[in-house]
Amino acid sequence: MNMKTRLLYLLPLAVLLWGCPSSDSETPEPEETCYLQTYTKFQPLGGNKKVAFSTKYTYNTQGQLTTVALDSANVTLRTGQVSYDSQKRLSEIAYPNSKVVYTYNAQNQLTRQSRHIASGNGAYTENEYYTFAYGSKGHLSEARYHFAGTDQSSWYYTWKYTYNDSGNPTRIEMLDARGDRLSLTEISFDNHPSPQNSLPPGFFEPLLAASAHNPVAVTVTNQHQGTLSFAVSYTYNPEGLPVSAVKTYGSGEQEQMAYTYTCF
Repeated sequence: MNMKTRLLYLLPLAVLLWGCPSSDSETPEPEETCYLQTYTKFQPLGGNKKVAFSTKYTYNTQGQLTTVALDSANVTLRTGQVSYDSQKRLSEIAYPNSKVVYTYNAQNQLTRQSRHIASGNGAYTENEYYTFAYGSKGHLSEARYHFAGTDQSSWYYTWKYTYNDSGNPTRIEMLDARGDRLSLTEISFDNHPSPQNSLPPGFFEPLLAASAHNPVAVTVTNQHQGTLSFAVSYTYNPEGLPVSAVKTYGSGEQEQMAYTYTCF
């Protein structure tokens, strides 16, 4: 492991540090911080053909994310500009025709995340939003999906989370507005740091809830559509970060992923 390199988590789940011990007579060398630079997913098209979709991240000298770009075959599909509030919290990601807005409580926990669609003349209309609640350890315990124009007492879907001692969500239960279960997701993890945790949260995706480590096995039991399961195997760099991964479904179908990092 390169002991001069560390991964700095920007989410409040954890801060994992690597550092080399030095004697009193030595001058410590500056440690680098590594951030996820690209995440590429290779999707099969049939036969031996694949299409690659990449998400590319850029940062300022303070390590804050400044842009998020999605491309395919080196053609940029869309780019989001990232803004922060006076407390250096992510406040907005603006795309050409939409934006995502973030709201926090006094504990700096994300409590509301909304998507807005451009409606002309520089105006935006809220399209949908999520609200979030947290447990005593600061982990996300519940998320709710709301239609635009409804207050927080009315919701359409709820997700409830259970964590292990490492801060990983091992169980995600999805409920409808009546409280009936729609699906149950069970996840196991490796012991390597997740590269996604070097990023502020994008628009909420229930199965991508923040975790300290990387998922290696996932089973989703849907009340109406049966069970879907897949396993993920990773190749790691000397710092313990994944550089490639293969997701294998129960049917045998596979998806490949690749990761690159920038360190400064």
